[in-house]
Amino acid sequence: MQLTRSGKTAVRKLTRARILLKADEGLSDEEIGDEVGPSVPTVERTRRRFVEENLRALTKRPRPGQRPKLEATGEAPLIAVACIQEKGRSPFHNGNRTAL
Repeated sequence: MQLTRSGKTAVRKLTRARILLKADEGLSDEEIGDEVGPSVPTVERTRRRFVEENLRALTKRPRPGQRPKLEATGEAPLIAVACIQEKGRSPFHNGNRTAL
């Protein structure tokens, strides 16, 4: 399967692809849920999206809820600061100097 070769594909996308492959094999929603892992409503929703949107059913949709407060560029420095505070060392240095 081409999706798994790069190692960077989101788990949800792979799960949706597996659902569609099992559906193509003729399995029922319950059987797909048992083999692939998601709930029956998730299998039904994925199959319905495939009928309506074709392969776009594999892609992410906007998720409900509050938008992220930080983008990826702001999240990385925050994680680094948390690591420094937790371990007392900077993740950016190999020496034994403690962070200020």
